[in-house]
Amino acid sequence: MDNMIGKVLGNRYELVEKIGGGGMAVVYKAKCRLLNRFVAVKILRTDSDMTEDFIKRFKVEAQAAGSLSHPNIVSIYDVGNEGEINYIVMEYVEGYTLKEVIAQSGKLTWKATVKIASQICAGLEHAHKNHIIHRDIKSQNILVNEELVAKVTDFGIARASSNSTITMAGNTIGSVHYFSPEQAKGQHTDEKSDIYSLGIVMYEMITGRLPFDADTPVSVALKQIQELPIPPIQLEHDMPIALNDIIMKALQKEPRLRYQSATEMLKDLQSVLANPEKTIVTEKNIGATTVMPSVTENMINERVTKPAVVEDRDMGRKKKSSAKNATSVFAFLIALVIVAIVFFFIGKGVWNAIIGEEKPEVPMPTLVGKTIQEARAILEDKNIEIKSVIEQTNDDYPKGVVAVQNPKPNIHVKEGVSIVELIVSTGKAEITVPNVVNYTLEAAKAALDKEELQYIVTEEASDEVPVGYVVRTSPEGERTVSASSIISIFVSSGPATKKVTIPNFVGETLDKAKTWTEANGIKLTTKFTSNTSKAENVVLQQSIAPESSVDEGTELTLTVNRKQNNTQNNNQKKQTIYLNLSNKGVGDAEFLVEVTMSGGGVVGKKTIYSERHTNSDGEISLDIFGLGEAMIEVYIDGRLDSSQAILLK
Repeated sequence: MDNMIGKVLGNRYELVEKIGGGGMAVVYKAKCRLLNRFVAVKILRTDSDMTEDFIKRFKVEAQAAGSLSHPNIVSIYDVGNEGEINYIVMEYVEGYTLKEVIAQSGKLTWKATVKIASQICAGLEHAHKNHIIHRDIKSQNILVNEELVAKVTDFGIARASSNSTITMAGNTIGSVHYFSPEQAKGQHTDEKSDIYSLGIVMYEMITGRLPFDADTPVSVALKQIQELPIPPIQLEHDMPIALNDIIMKALQKEPRLRYQSATEMLKDLQSVLANPEKTIVTEKNIGATTVMPSVTENMINERVTKPAVVEDRDMGRKKKSSAKNATSVFAFLIALVIVAIVFFFIGKGVWNAIIGEEKPEVPMPTLVGKTIQEARAILEDKNIEIKSVIEQTNDDYPKGVVAVQNPKPNIHVKEGVSIVELIVSTGKAEITVPNVVNYTLEAAKAALDKEELQYIVTEEASDEVPVGYVVRTSPEGERTVSASSIISIFVSSGPATKKVTIPNFVGETLDKAKTWTEANGIKLTTKFTSNTSKAENVVLQQSIAPESSVDEGTELTLTVNRKQNNTQNNNQKKQTIYLNLSNKGVGDAEFLVEVTMSGGGVVGKKTIYSERHTNSDGEISLDIFGLGEAMIEVYIDGRLDSSQAILLK
C-alpha cells in the first residue's frame, strides 16, 4: 500500500500521508475535498491470508463505532469500497497513541492517569449503554492530544453484548497483554472484560510497565489467568491509595469482583480526582486467586466410595476416648446455648440503652437538579444527614445546583445517619477566547482547539487583512465564554469589490469621459466613427447603459465621433492609411497612438491623430489630406513605432 499517497477515494478523500498501521489495516491522513478538512482513512490490508475474515471484522468496526456518538470515541464519518479497496473514514485526531505518550514520558502522573482513564471510562460507558463491547482496549487503541483529551478507537473485534460473546473456538481474539482472564480462556466476555483491560491500561499509565509479561503470548495469557499483579502503589509510592484500590478492583480475576459497570468505575475515578485523600470502599477479595484442578465427577465418586482407614491397635481405648470426648462437647454446647439465651434478653436491653432502638429506614429522595439549599431542606425533613459536599464545574447544571448524589434515589437508608455525598455545580467552566486576529486559519484553529473551543469558519472581504488570515472572531478575543462554546472565525477573502454607477456619457466629450473613468477605476476603450452632424470627439454611444451598477475594473467602450474633413482646399488630395494595433502594447493594457505628418503642404510636423487604444481594436483606418510628398510617423506611448512616405496627388 506504499503507492496509495495521492490517491483519491470516493472522488472525495485525497490520501496525503501514512500515519499508522497494524496487522489488519493501514491508516492514512486524508483531505476531504468536499468539507475542506482532514480526516483519517483506514484501509483494509489486501495482502492478508485471512481477507474474508478481516473484511467481516472491518464491517463490524464500521457498524459498531458508526452507531456511537461520544466525545471520547473517534467518530466514523463514512464507509466505502473502491475496487478491492475497503475503507472507513473517521475523525482525524491530531496527537499520539497513549502507548507513544507512555513511551515518551516513561509514566504519567496520577492526575493525568485519572483524567485519561475517566475519559476512556466515559467512552466505554456510552458504548456499553448501546450494547457494544470493545474487547480490545489497550494503550495503542487510545488517541490522546496535547490537552490530554482521550478518544477510544479501533472497534475491529467489538461485539454486541446481546449476541454471543464466546471467543472463536481454538482462537483467542484480542491483545494478550491487555485481555481479561475470561478472554484468555475463550469464555463468555461482557462489559466487565473491557473494565479489566482498562485496569491494565491504568496500571501501565501510572507505573510505566505492564502488570504481566513473558517470553511467549501463551505464558502471558497464563499469568492473566493465574497470577495477581504487584499492587501499583508498591511501584509508584506517590499515587493515592484510592487509585491503587480502583486499579486492583478492575483487575480482579473473577468478573463478579470487578466493577459491574463503567458508570460505577467512573464515579470512583471522579471521586479520586475531587478528593485524593478519600478512601474508596471496594469489595474485599474473596480469597486469593489460586491454581487448582477443576472438580470432576471421578473425583466426587472417589471421595464417596473410598473406605475409612482405622488402626486395629487400642481400638477399644480409642472408641472409649471418642465417646468421652463426645459427651464433653455435648455438655459444652448446652451451656453455650443457655448463655446465649441469657445474653440475648439481658444484653439486648443493655445494647439498646447504649445506642437506642434500631433506626427506621427511609427511601433516598431525588436531589439532582435541586439547589443545595433545597437539597438540605429535603434531607433535614427526611432526617438524613449530609456527609460531604464537593463543588465542581458542570456544563449541565447551573451554579449551586446538585449535579451528582450518592446514594442514588429510592435506595433505603437509615434515618439520622451521615451518609449523603453531593457534588454541587459551580457552573460551566469558563475559557478566555484567544486573540487570533491576523493568524492564519490553521494557526487560529490550533489556538481554539487548545482551549477546547468549537468553531465555525466564514469568509469576509477585507482591504487590510491578507487572504486566508483571520479578520475577526465572534465573540472577540480576550472575552470570557463557557467551555466548549462555538466561536465564529471570519477569514479574509481579499479586498471588497467596489461598485460603481456608470453615468450617461452620450453627448459628453471624450476628455471628460477619460477623466471620470480614471478616477473611478473603470477600464475605458474607444471606437471611432464619423458623423458630420455631431461635434468632434463627442461620445455617440456607450456599451454599458447609464445608471448601471458594475464592479470596479469593468470595461466600458465608448464610440466617439471623429469628423473627416473632405473639403479639398488648394487642390488637397486624400489617401487612407491602415494601422495594425493587434500586436501593440502589453496584454490588454491601453496605449496611446499618435500619428504625425510632415510635408504634403504642412509647415513643420503636425500631429494629425492622438487616441488611446488596446490591441483588441485590431486594424484601424486613418484618412490623410494634403498635397505632394509627405512623411507619416506612428508613435506608440511616445516611442516611434513606424514611418512611411506617401504621395498625395
